[in-house]
Amino acid sequence: MKATATPPSVPAVEPACRADLRTVAAIQSALQRQRYRPLQVLDFRFAHGKVTLQGTLPSYYLKQLAQEAIRNVPGVRCIDNRTIVE
Repeated sequence: MKATATPPSVPAVEPACRADLRTVAAIQSALQRQRYRPLQVLDFRFAHGKVTLQGTLPSYYLKQLAQEAIRNVPGVRCIDNRTIVE
C-alpha cells in the first residue's frame, strides 16, 4: 500500500472568528452611517466583546455619539471610549 499525504482540511475562518468579523463589520457600518466625517474614520479595536474607540474628535458631543452609534451592535458587550477631544 502506498501512503499519500493529504493536506489537512483547515477552515478559512473559525466559527468564533467569523462572528468577530461580522461584529467588526457591523461596528464599521454603524460608524460610517453617521453624518459626521470624524466618526466615519474613527479608529477602533475589537476583542472578546470589547470595543476600544481611539482617535481625536472635535467635540464631546461626537465622542458620545460615537459610543451611542455602536452601543447596540450585536456582539458588543463593553465600550472603552478613549477618544480625545481637541
